[in-house]
Amino acid sequence: MPSAPMDSAEGVHRANLYLQAGADYATLLPRTAEETKQIPKEVPGPLNYVNGEPGLAKRPDFTARELGTMGGKCSATRLRRFSFITRL
Repeated sequence: MPSAPMDSAEGVHRANLYLQAGADYATLLPRTAEETKQIPKEVPGPLNYVNGEPGLAKRPDFTARELGTMGGKCSATRLRRFSFITRL
C-alpha cells in the first residue's frame, strides 16, 4: 500500500537524516515553487530534483536556469522530465 504524501518539513528532516547516514544524495518531491526554493536552503547536501511532467504531475516543472537560481549547482536533463541539482 502506498504511503500518504508527507509535508515538506518531514521530507527535509528525512533527507538530512539520510545524508548524515551516508546517502550520496536525497530526492524530494516538492509540490510548489516555494517548497522547491526553500529545500536547498534546509538540506546541506546533494539533491536530486525530479521535474513534474507538464499536464500530468501536480508539481512544478522548471528549466535548468530556474533551478540554478534556486541554488542548484549542476543540472542534467533527460527528455525534460528529470533535472538533477546538486549543492557543492
